[in-house]
Amino acid sequence: MTKRIPEKLRNLASFFNLRNLTYISPQHRGAFTLIELLVVITIIAILAAFLLPALQGARRKAQQVSCASNMKQLGMAFLIYATDYNDYLPYDYVSLAEPNNSWPVRLLPYVSSINIFSCPGDKNIAPAYAPGRSYAMVRNSFQGVLRLDGTNSRGVNITSEIPEPEKTILLVEQDAPYEWNQYLYCNVDQADEPNLLYVHSPGEGKANYLFCDWHVAFLRVGDTIGPSGTLSAPKGMWTTAAGD
Repeated sequence: MTKRIPEKLRNLASFFNLRNLTYISPQHRGAFTLIELLVVITIIAILAAFLLPALQGARRKAQQVSCASNMKQLGMAFLIYATDYNDYLPYDYVSLAEPNNSWPVRLLPYVSSINIFSCPGDKNIAPAYAPGRSYAMVRNSFQGVLRLDGTNSRGVNITSEIPEPEKTILLVEQDAPYEWNQYLYCNVDQADEPNLLYVHSPGEGKANYLFCDWHVAFLRVGDTIGPSGTLSAPKGMWTTAAGD
């Protein structure tokens, strides 16, 4: 015994230009026909085509927000460290043979978890280096927040050497498959430091940046290097000088 299909199913059938479909109760019908299977597969494919890009975009956005949260927590750690050390930021490193001088190690007492040194969107951290590190201080030929102190690189004084902290980058995202306490500085020069991380918007080249007033911004690299700066000689937010 058969009866007409319900209105919702009839509307779905009309979408695929099917006519004269009837509903057959389960006890009176056999296996699915080839056409029925093709219709189901087509519907699934259409739904996937609509949903997958949105889901991927939502996932990238969630990773970007989580990464920004990590950087804000690191900003607070930098601030408390500077308060304890006469307003100076930490060294990036003295040497790789002395990792205890690296800025992540120096900030470790001020953070809640070692995991905040890695971005959830960074897929290039080698398992051997887990949890890894996704962030680097800006050196920029010692025009950034790091200065040359003899043979070492020291952090600047946040009160006397950064006239525009809201326009001066402290940390950037950097793709580096190293341990969390190594390879600690970054220039924007792509020939010298080719691993600047843009994981959150592959088509736009946007990443999170932590500034010296402790806010985080999501920017394109071209928006950070200043009107007269270039990738090989950045100015703007990559130096501590005012107005460049």
